[in-house]
Amino acid sequence: MIGSYSHDPANALSNVYYIKGAKVKANGTEIANQILGTGTISSPATAVESADVSSGKLAFKLESKAETPGTWGQDMTNSSSPQLGGPKVYFSGTCLCNGVVLTEEYTNDDSQATTIPAHSAEYESNGFCTACGESKTLHGTGTAEDPYLISSVAQLEWFRDQANATSSDYTACAKLVNDIDLSVSSNSTWTPIKTSAYYAGTFDGDGHTVKNMVVTYSTGGAAGFFGWLANGSVVMNLTVEGECNSSVPYLGMIAGFSDGATITNCTAKGWVNNTSSSGSDLGTGGILGYCSFNGTVRSIEGCVNYAEVSSTLGNVGGILGSMDFPVTITKCVNYGSISGNKDNVGGILGYGCSNNYSFTMSDCANYGNVTTKSSNVAGLVGFVCPMQGTVIKNCYVGPCAVRGDEHTFVTTFEPSGFYTSFSNIVYSQDCKVYTSYNASSPASLSDNIAYYSYNTSDAFVGVSATQIAAGEATYLLNGAVNGGATWTQDLS
Repeated sequence: MIGSYSHDPANALSNVYYIKGAKVKANGTEIANQILGTGTISSPATAVESADVSSGKLAFKLESKAETPGTWGQDMTNSSSPQLGGPKVYFSGTCLCNGVVLTEEYTNDDSQATTIPAHSAEYESNGFCTACGESKTLHGTGTAEDPYLISSVAQLEWFRDQANATSSDYTACAKLVNDIDLSVSSNSTWTPIKTSAYYAGTFDGDGHTVKNMVVTYSTGGAAGFFGWLANGSVVMNLTVEGECNSSVPYLGMIAGFSDGATITNCTAKGWVNNTSSSGSDLGTGGILGYCSFNGTVRSIEGCVNYAEVSSTLGNVGGILGSMDFPVTITKCVNYGSISGNKDNVGGILGYGCSNNYSFTMSDCANYGNVTTKSSNVAGLVGFVCPMQGTVIKNCYVGPCAVRGDEHTFVTTFEPSGFYTSFSNIVYSQDCKVYTSYNASSPASLSDNIAYYSYNTSDAFVGVSATQIAAGEATYLLNGAVNGGATWTQDLS
């Protein structure tokens, strides 16, 4: 989109879009989603799907934010893309009374334009609308016993703004009582909760989803739905769907940086893409970018990542990008494709080096392809620091492809060959390991299960597709105990 830029990073782009996944070729290498060659741009450019161009959605978005009415349109009969001065496009789908879209359709016929329905009587009586679930006013006081009950975009943005208005830690507690669709916000992008200091309260999603989050925030150190999480803070029962496209050192869909938070039962969907071109490889993850430590071992438990996670640097993981102090990762699953340009890329954890402390990973699974253009890449952990006390057990690598130039393994790379305690690591024999980034054929699977003496350890067990379908992998992951409750499988 732009070759070089050096003027005003915060105001370089406005109402600008590009096709997600669009590629450029630099020195023979294809790069996706690269909107800038050199320089810095912190203002947003938004990725859209190809279908949004032909459907009229992009023309509708461009016109709704244009400075001059009538700038953008599209002939819905004869044109497959937006047109300057083209026929006006109207939204003709269905939506709730809070503006949340249920079905998307667009037309040039103004008589078919959708009218937003009114809220129910309960909403007008300061209760919760029976149609959209929103309340006119924010309920709760923000304490642990009486958290703010967030039901709308405006209330969530108010909570975020209150948190960011203070230079100290923000301790207020909140609970979602509704799905929140950020596409109806007046702001095209999401500024993280706590761009400085830390969020130190409890945020309970209560099983709800924050949808259509777009993060391009790149002026601080950490980005995601949250920026910085404090020791003792809790984020739980939350799903976030959207796009994090930023150049901060710490980037994750749920949070960029944790200083000892507990993250439980959270799910990420969409795309996490770190575009940093310089600096240390600090951490990019589907759930959390980077985990540090402030006195207490904290956990990431029951989290699932479906998002595609990529970085121009290293330390990339499906659940956690990087850590430098103890953390426990339990019952987490990655389904997204994970990739980096530098060292330490893993399906669950990219860089597991804990500054002379051990860590524990148990009952985790990876099903996503894992790739680096450099070294240290594996289905579970890209790099494990040789540290006595580190435990990795009861984990599974499903049929996936692992690709890198050096130290490329199905399960983990731990360079000592003896410090870490591995037990009951099960992997699919349909995994493919490519020991060169440009390799066209996979290497021998049996030679690339894990590093050195681990490679022949009975802690690592390969299973065939037939065994997996019959439930044998699940049986093994439960410690060869009938009826184990941790790992389950529907055999019907």
